[in-house]
Amino acid sequence: MNKLKSHKRLNTNASRIFYILQPKSILRARKIKVSQLEPEIINGYRVNRVLRWYEKDGNGLIGETILREFSLTELQHILNEPNDSPMFFSYQLTDEQVGYFQLKLKQAFDLSTYEYFLECDAV
Repeated sequence: MNKLKSHKRLNTNASRIFYILQPKSILRARKIKVSQLEPEIINGYRVNRVLRWYEKDGNGLIGETILREFSLTELQHILNEPNDSPMFFSYQLTDEQVGYFQLKLKQAFDLSTYEYFLECDAV
């Protein structure tokens, strides 16, 4: 494979950006600044909010999407949580809540096959 002179952008999704890199260019890739929001800081902890879906028949993780474009206040409102809740727990989403994320993320969801959860990861 020929050496790339520039990195080729594969996906411009707001939460994820992928690049094709040659092995020799991996060191240079660390110098590239990718326009992503920093993890949120809640009560002194750096966290990412993650939408994860698991198989209904079993407990296998199928996929996940980091929710960087949602504020804590917005997530509290969607899940009917109090304003002082840091939302560090795992929340199983109702069909209505999944529908809201489907509209905002423009991503297909399969409620008959998967269960969806909003979770918090420490960074």
